[in-house]
Amino acid sequence: MSEKPTYDELVQRVLELEKAELDFKATEEGLAGNNRLMKVLLDNLKVGVFMVEAPSGKPLLANRAAIEMLGRGIVDGSHKDNLAEMYKAYKLGTDDFYPVDQMPISQGIKGRSHTVDDMVVVLPDGNNVLLEVSGSPVLDQQGKVAASLVCFSDITERKQSELALRHNEELLQLFVKHTPAAVAMCDRQMRYLSHSDRWAQDYGLGAENLVGRCHYDLFPDLPAHWKKEHQRCFDGEVIEKEVEPFPRKDGSMDWVQRKLCPWRHRSDEIGGLIMFTEVITEKKTVRRPTPPKSKNGSHRHIGRGDRPRLQ
Repeated sequence: MSEKPTYDELVQRVLELEKAELDFKATEEGLAGNNRLMKVLLDNLKVGVFMVEAPSGKPLLANRAAIEMLGRGIVDGSHKDNLAEMYKAYKLGTDDFYPVDQMPISQGIKGRSHTVDDMVVVLPDGNNVLLEVSGSPVLDQQGKVAASLVCFSDITERKQSELALRHNEELLQLFVKHTPAAVAMCDRQMRYLSHSDRWAQDYGLGAENLVGRCHYDLFPDLPAHWKKEHQRCFDGEVIEKEVEPFPRKDGSMDWVQRKLCPWRHRSDEIGGLIMFTEVITEKKTVRRPTPPKSKNGSHRHIGRGDRPRLQ
């Protein structure tokens, strides 16, 4: 038969229970405080945050930015197999819902991290938003997937700018290629970024695309002072040469007119140079007139005594 606790032991147990209750209340208050802090942080993030339960895919959390970008919050009846339909998520460039197995939220449920930048969400007002979405699994204390969390941002304007820039670059390449002048654009390593057909024609480089090839490899005997001028151009100088000899590989000599201009990145940093050239050998060469022929068909030179006389 067990002994009854003494008065002192009862007092000690009461004190322990009171302390445990106080600790529990402190923990609850701490958790409540952490939850409030987490909500404030989530609602002030500029990126959307969306979390679903694993393995069901039932939405658990959507912060303010997510609701604004998706045009919806927690949609009842959503699960891992119909998230694309419920949130009107489409594959960019198609009329098809985003494939479930390719969605970062689905990959997170499977324990994988994944990122896409081609998810288009149709908002309730009919407008489209292009999203970049990154997802990761959320693990419990046993290391099992408890949820899937995705973060996303609106990249509609960025994508439009990229497409516009790409379009402008394609137009520039087309313009340079077909311009009726010898023009070439190089980076700071003198690798071709673009060139006109006339450039390859004037310098006997054939019909191949020279993009990526080094100017110095194509012209190994380039005058040393020309290379120094390239460096000066990289320092921001515009260089013009009206008439200058240009030795050919076959030993012949051409005369060229040259202009070198630096080109700059958006950051204003010089990225390379543009060369404008014209072969003016025919313009510079003065052709001697052909002497007149005599009656017997041979050429006759006119001397001082052969000047025509007035009749």
